[in-house]
Amino acid sequence: MRIVNCAIVASILLGASGFLWCNQIVSAAPENNVDYTVRGSRNVKVRIAKQTDFYNVTVSMIGVTVFDAATNKSLSALKAKQYAFAVLGKHLSPGNLKDGLRFTVRGLTSRNTSLTGSAFSTTFRIPLAGVKWEKVVAGKPGNAETKIEAIPFTEVPKGNLLTRKTDLEETLQLIFDFHVTNGVLSNNKVFDLKDEEFYELLEVEEDKFYAIMAQFEEIVKTDKLLFDTTDDRKELREAIANHKKAFGVFIDRLPNKYLESSLK
Repeated sequence: MRIVNCAIVASILLGASGFLWCNQIVSAAPENNVDYTVRGSRNVKVRIAKQTDFYNVTVSMIGVTVFDAATNKSLSALKAKQYAFAVLGKHLSPGNLKDGLRFTVRGLTSRNTSLTGSAFSTTFRIPLAGVKWEKVVAGKPGNAETKIEAIPFTEVPKGNLLTRKTDLEETLQLIFDFHVTNGVLSNNKVFDLKDEEFYELLEVEEDKFYAIMAQFEEIVKTDKLLFDTTDDRKELREAIANHKKAFGVFIDRLPNKYLESSLK
């Protein structure tokens, strides 16, 4: 068995970004299995198993456990997806990573997802033909319409790791995306609801978001893994305020969009 250190930084799916230090452990058997561990508070382990037509990328880690069960599982799955993409991208990277390259994925499916206590695991199946490195082309981002998910990569000096602050920043962004970018209110089908149903849904989703943000603020206040000698807590509180403001703008615009839709 040989161990190789690797350092990467990724502007990962969904707009989150973070430093990753990982150890690559190449197992003797089976031949095409490669195991990675990512240093950080979540104890992330990623196994890449190359099959005839696809990669199985299994992620196990300490999951998100501070919210309700459904939110914990969803946020854990999104985090696992980030790690899977970042590590697979590094695994398949064409030598030195340069600005202007991105790793794209088509046809990803997930299976065997579980969150038991704090232990989370899931496996992503990705067709071999569905992954590649390519030059970034303006106007061609990964999106739902093309079913391409893209991750731009850049080089980073040695010495960085996935800090607690970075993990919390990613979680905050995922919470926001979970309720806005990928949430039920971002689906145009909500404009087909009757008035009472629409405004009831709006109120429920708004209450959910602010309740989760209140929990998150308490985490930032009490988390012992944040460094008190830095501005970590202050910067995280500012990030929370910015996301709450952005969510408020999003919510305030929905009634007008609903009325405009009903007039068509």
